[in-house]
Amino acid sequence: MHGLTEKYYNTLINTYLRGPSMVVYTWLLYQAWWLGELSPGIPRVAIFMTASLHFLNGQYYSSLTSQSYGYHSRIAKQKQKQKQKKTE
Repeated sequence: MHGLTEKYYNTLINTYLRGPSMVVYTWLLYQAWWLGELSPGIPRVAIFMTASLHFLNGQYYSSLTSQSYGYHSRIAKQKQKQKQKKTE
């Protein structure tokens, strides 16, 4: 698979699956905590850290992959334009 194609699919996966699913997971964890469905021995700090890190991880990598794909696709287009100018 070509590197740019892989970045494209990775961007789609992170944007439409990973990012939103991490938000849903964070909400479900918060809801379970709020309703008292979590084990009583789990400290609140651990719950907060777990939920926060899941949320931030999903959003960070969704952003990172889309920025990386945009950067590399722009470079590929510029190289293609340069090759066209050389052949003219």
